[in-house]
Amino acid sequence: LQRTPNSEEALLWHGWGLYRQGKTTQAIAHFRAALDANPNYQDAQYALDFLGASP
Repeated sequence: LQRTPNSEEALLWHGWGLYRQGKTTQAIAHFRAALDANPNYQDAQYALDFLGASP
């Protein structure tokens, strides 16, 4: 994330790492940021759906 802070893929994978640490709220924020970077990013939408969160 330091090199490419707006990379939707980096934001997504960081979000999954946070989720696995039990930091669901932070994970959701990263998934939403990934969607902000690319509104058509299906993987970020899937992640939010998986957690029952809205975009």
